[in-house]
Amino acid sequence: MGPATLLILAAGLGTRYGGLKQLNSVGPSGELIMDYSIHNALQAGIDRVVFVVRRAMEEAFRERIARRIEEQVETAYVYQEPASCLPASIPTIHRWGTGHALLVAREAIETPFVVINADDDYGRRSFRVLADYFGASADADRRHAAMVGYRLDNTLSAHGTVSRGVCRCTDQGNLIAIQECRGLQPSAGGVTYADDEGQIRRLTGQEVVSMNLWGMTPDLFDLFEEAFHQFVQAPARERQIAARRDRRSALRDRFGHGHAGPGPL
Repeated sequence: MGPATLLILAAGLGTRYGGLKQLNSVGPSGELIMDYSIHNALQAGIDRVVFVVRRAMEEAFRERIARRIEEQVETAYVYQEPASCLPASIPTIHRWGTGHALLVAREAIETPFVVINADDDYGRRSFRVLADYFGASADADRRHAAMVGYRLDNTLSAHGTVSRGVCRCTDQGNLIAIQECRGLQPSAGGVTYADDEGQIRRLTGQEVVSMNLWGMTPDLFDLFEEAFHQFVQAPARERQIAARRDRRSALRDRFGHGHAGPGPL
């Protein structure tokens, strides 16, 4: 794997959790989930880390993790604020989610990059899978992406329901759609959840799901910016429809099929 960047999305408010989950200790010596992800990424060949944070949390963030990471690897910081990357005509009432966080990092990334959530543990093998993907794709079309998929039943919680992006892939492993399913929980012989109409649906548990672990090339930022500006300038109702649709077909429509990795982890 050549030069590559780890982009960590760490600006979340933790509203449902009740605090900054990304800064909570989970390890025996006070390690954060990010500590493990960064370690695994460096082992796979990542040589730079970019953090997406909010200015209001920057001091606490640097105190908890950034200073010691800066001793290990080159780091940079970008700020996700309500007005970041928005056309002047759009009200700056809130941050716009994951797509917005990705876009604010554009000027800080010049190499292939891996995108992760700050508060998810992806495991060591996941970063190796992406490193192998980029190594094998060095001479391919520069505009490409990959997602590391996980088997649904390996991502469930014993402490409540979860939301997951359930993937539809071709037989060749190409990702063609992602559908967000909320309220997933183990059930006899599989997994159940309620759809948007309140109907109980059943899955086998062997489905491939997204945990928001992606590998991408920086050439994709042009497409992300175009799609994001179209999204935020649409009427509110159209944005709701588009958000649901994009979860299912954005990869296919924007740059063809994304690769979903060699198999679910």
